[in-house]
Amino acid sequence: NEDSLPKAPQNSISQDSDSITMQSKEFTLRFVNKNGYYSLSATSGQTEYYSTKPIILTIYSNTQSQELKAEYQSVTITDYGCLAQGTIINSIGSEFVIEDRYYYPDELPESAINLRRTVLVKKRGTGDIGYSTSYLFNVNTPAANINYFVPHTVYNKLDVVGRSGTFAETELGLPMVSMMTENGFALSLSRYQPIINSNKNFTASFEISEKNFVTSKCWR
Repeated sequence: NEDSLPKAPQNSISQDSDSITMQSKEFTLRFVNKNGYYSLSATSGQTEYYSTKPIILTIYSNTQSQELKAEYQSVTITDYGCLAQGTIINSIGSEFVIEDRYYYPDELPESAINLRRTVLVKKRGTGDIGYSTSYLFNVNTPAANINYFVPHTVYNKLDVVGRSGTFAETELGLPMVSMMTENGFALSLSRYQPIINSNKNFTASFEISEKNFVTSKCWR
């Protein structure tokens, strides 16, 4: 419900011919427009978290899975921040609309920007039985300069899990992972009000490696 999201601080969002920018005191989040398609970049000093194709869906049938990626196809400035949208259609006609709402939190709006993702299944192709959605960031800083936090599992460097790891949500003390660069620029991926229902085969996981930082959730 968009009405439940707090209003963005005054003069915090701007737009030019190349991008839409959400500004915080600590960093800058930009939706970069290239030929009508939008990638994502968050910068603080020389550090950049970026996602060239922020939309990732894996679609499952009884016999195989297919991963599809896409840029945002539209970004709209709203009262709370920005609504980024995109559509994915697979080879047998399953159609998904992804809506990512970027907004400033009630607490410390000058220091953070939150994301709320909604996936709308517009059409299910014959044979498709489920999907998972992922949210991925790359970072331009070497893993040696990053500190990680995964509840009960990783604190500080990633070496303790062989420089990569996938963590099931149900095995963590909290459904979140976080990484922070040397200049204090942090990115956290977490599940707000997670729903764990084994009868409906919900799964969720987080993955971190030297190059990627991913959260995903699966419905079947």
